[in-house]
Amino acid sequence: MHWKARPSVALAVILIALPACDNVEWEGIDLRLAAPSDTSIWSAPEGEDEEAAPEAMDLGPVLYKVERSASGGRAIPVARITDDGFAPLPDQDEAPDMPERFRNDLLAPGAELVLLLEGRRAGTFVVFEEGEPETSYCLPRPTATGAVEVAQWADGAETFLAVAKDPEAPVLHDPTRSTTELPGDPAVVSVDLANRVLSMSEAPWPPSVPDIVRDVRVASFPRAGAPFLAASLVQDDELAPGEAPGSAYSIFYMASPVPAEDGYRIHWFWYQRADGGGKAWPRLIGALDGPPSAPDAILLELVGEGDRSFAVVAGEGGDWSFLLTEPCASHDEVDITGSEWQE
Repeated sequence: MHWKARPSVALAVILIALPACDNVEWEGIDLRLAAPSDTSIWSAPEGEDEEAAPEAMDLGPVLYKVERSASGGRAIPVARITDDGFAPLPDQDEAPDMPERFRNDLLAPGAELVLLLEGRRAGTFVVFEEGEPETSYCLPRPTATGAVEVAQWADGAETFLAVAKDPEAPVLHDPTRSTTELPGDPAVVSVDLANRVLSMSEAPWPPSVPDIVRDVRVASFPRAGAPFLAASLVQDDELAPGEAPGSAYSIFYMASPVPAEDGYRIHWFWYQRADGGGKAWPRLIGALDGPPSAPDAILLELVGEGDRSFAVVAGEGGDWSFLLTEPCASHDEVDITGSEWQE
């Protein structure tokens, strides 16, 4: 199977995140996803006064990642949501002051984000103050810290997708949907599946299979209603920026339970070597779901030698491709020729 970059694919999104506190029963989420009001990202300030405050940014709706911790949470913007699917945030050539203007206009104290988990509203993130810019990504990104409140069913989740709160938009989720459940302990299942994937791939067998299972996530596409498990395997390296030896490799796989067979089916895996195209180790951040005419999609974080970047991958069967990659990433153009689909 060959994955190719596809710059513009229509995708109207319902957003879902991954399992990671209040006892509120959420009745629904109101969102409006709309393209920017014009083709210009920035509104130029009037006049020549250098002291005048710049006008507000006009990026349209933005997709965020919110990381939860014991002390609260941190929000970081991922990409713009457009009529065509997704678009990168402005780079430093377009907007050298992007982190500062973004914080002032979109992540100011008091701003609220709706947290999304498995196609449902999971809670709220309220901005308290600006955080330090996140420089580990290829594009420096603003951050904000604040309070995280989640529904009881989502307690334990650490990573959410999020969008700005909009009380006037239509409902885009199913409030009756149950939470994702998978048979078996994901930590144990992921190692069993890793053994199977290694046997199916051309990767050298590691000294210890459990030691290379670096990240395990559980998610589901609301339209299909079926949960899946995703895991990132990394040998001779870490799932973090840094130089990788030539012997290093990664395998990313997704698998779904098959109740009739009392087991799991590996749907596809992506095997890549550091000496065969460079380091771009993937891990799952969340799943994105669109209307019946749109393909299922996943949000990945790609870890390179010098930085991290985001990518959106979508498709059906073996015909998967990129909806979004960030041109600022330090790794080579990602080639998914070595990935395989299992019916």
